[in-house]
Formats: sequence, C-alpha cells, structure tokens
Amino acid sequence: MATVAVIGTGNMGRGLAKVLSEAGHTVVLGSRDAGRAAAAAREVGPGVVGRENAAAVRDADICFLAVPFAQENATLQGLRAHLAGKIVVDISNPLNASYDGLVTEPTTSAAELVAEMLPASRVVGAFKNTLAAVFALPVFEGAQSTVFVVGDDEEAKQYLLGIIRTLPFAGLDAGALSVARTLENMSVLLIQLVQKHDYHWRAGFRVLA
Repeated sequence: MATVAVIGTGNMGRGLAKVLSEAGHTVVLGSRDAGRAAAAAREVGPGVVGRENAAAVRDADICFLAVPFAQENATLQGLRAHLAGKIVVDISNPLNASYDGLVTEPTTSAAELVAEMLPASRVVGAFKNTLAAVFALPVFEGAQSTVFVVGDDEEAKQYLLGIIRTLPFAGLDAGALSVARTLENMSVLLIQLVQKHDYHWRAGFRVLA
C-alpha cells in the first residue's frame, strides 16, 4: 500500500481520495487552505487527512494533481521543490468554457505542460477519461472502466498501474506522455456523449481485448 497525496478538494479529488482510501492506501488530501483540506477529508471519510499542499506531498510516494487545468500553474508554482523526484499523476483536461474543445494547441497536452513545469518530477497522465460520478460506481454491468496511463518514465507508469490494480478500475499502459493529447480529446467526446444521451455524468471507456 502506498502513501498518496491528492492535490485538489473538488469532486475529482474527493472521488479519487475515496477509492484510494477504501483500497487501503494512506491518503492525504491537499489544498492551498489547510482548513478546506481538513473539511474535505472529513467529508471523504475516516482515514483520510487534509493538509496544506506542501505538507500533503512531503511524505507521499505518489501525488495526484486533481485541480482544474486553469489552476495547475498557480498550484505547482510553490510545489516544484517538494515534488522533485516524485511521481506526479496529472488527471486534468484542458477543456474550454463550453466543454466542446480544448484550450491547448494540438502539439501538446495538459500532461506535457505539467511535465514542463515539473522537470525534476516523474510525470504521468491517468484518469483523464474518468468522470467524477464514476468514482462512486466504477463498475458498469460487471465491467471495470478502463484507466489509460501514459508517460515516458516506464517505472513510474508501472508503479501507477500497480496502484490502479488495487482499485475497481482496469489500468492500461497507453504509451508515451504525448498520447495524453488523444486522451484529452477523448474526454471531449465523452462529455458530448453524456450530454447528448443523458448518461447523468456516469460514463466511461472500456477496452475489450
């Protein structure tokens, strides 16, 4: 079991913290405000603690960045030194205001931009196609939702895939960090399907092989 920091107290951060805690991992929920982190941790459930961001990542084996894309730069500004050498998992999607496209250029992705901001960290991308509602009910008619894991650090990817195997999700190595560009566009498609077919924000992808 790992010691995990989840940076971000929104729906995604709380949902991820809950499934990780239920799987037996030690989870610290981080926020810029320690009081907000503590309140969110109490909401998630027993065993999860809340701390200010720097304190949350200090002893973590792996850190999940679960803040909106627009906030990532500000969040990471003061955490570079604390995250040096650590595995950092970017789960964000750089969606535009209407959720029908991305604000990034086609030649990059949110995950690649995080890697540029954290050159001393081991950045991977994952959970980009997992909607917040799926964390509560991740199994669809007996089938686990697929979590695509991308990154250029093979050891970091395998470590994350090992953690995902403890969760009610199916992890899959999807290749290099640049593949995050495709995954982030897939999230645009997923949102369009949810809105068109009224899936109540509970939908995901499953690879059949």
